[in-house]
Amino acid sequence: MAAGADHVFADIAEILEAESSIRIRAIHEERWITYPRARTVLEKLDRVLDYPRRSRMPCVLIVGRSGMGKTMLLERFCRQHSAVWEEERGREHTPVLSVIIRPQPTIRRFYAQLLSTLGAPVAPSASTMALEDRVHRLLPSLGTKMLIADEIHNVFTTPRTVDRDALMALLRTMISELRISLVCAGTNEAENALLGDEQLASRYEALQLPAWQPNIEFQGLVGSGLRSMPLRQPSDLNPLAIRHLIDITEGVTSRVFRVLADLAEQAIISGVERIDSRAVLDLPLAPRAAAA
Repeated sequence: MAAGADHVFADIAEILEAESSIRIRAIHEERWITYPRARTVLEKLDRVLDYPRRSRMPCVLIVGRSGMGKTMLLERFCRQHSAVWEEERGREHTPVLSVIIRPQPTIRRFYAQLLSTLGAPVAPSASTMALEDRVHRLLPSLGTKMLIADEIHNVFTTPRTVDRDALMALLRTMISELRISLVCAGTNEAENALLGDEQLASRYEALQLPAWQPNIEFQGLVGSGLRSMPLRQPSDLNPLAIRHLIDITEGVTSRVFRVLADLAEQAIISGVERIDSRAVLDLPLAPRAAAA
């Protein structure tokens, strides 16, 4: 680690002496930042994945508005439990299968998406029943124990009630017959709709990702965000700046990191090499926040 680089993470310290363009590029690269709320969700998913196989498997619903980090959390979990090749058995082991539910889904599209994610070609002429049979044979052979369905709210925005009901029935069947856990993630609108299904509601535990508040947990998140910025001088925000950061971002995780990234880029270009409270307090409120 470079001398005087204790204010950043070790991997960031390695590029502190790099030219500005390299450091600015690093600012905008996606990186995982651990925080207590994220650890809680990941630990819960680990417990569900290790749950003994039975007909009534536990399921999880991760709820939060767009930008709260649901997808990034799920991607992190999937990387931790990625598919591996079992040499002794001569086959792939895929404990977690993840898909993003597309707008206006149908049963056929859903099965085709599962197969496509697994790298299994789907013939255009294949019937829905044939796709279902293939999925129900393939997942057990791969040792799949968890299905992740991100953007689950898209199921409930489909205009055809018959498609919506059929998809809900499909999910119930997969949980029971394949003995897999279902992890859904979506906006707050999805919670009432999904938990309104009596058979699914009894299996689900809802994990909320609410908007951030100006508390110690948020200060920790901001602190980690600042330590991930390749700035040569330590950054620090006072309570007023923390409060203002909440106001201008509405406590949405992605917006918080976008603001910090933009300020970090400006700090490098200007030569200041740090983010201070004044830089945050000078940022204007968004029109919606100003009107509140």
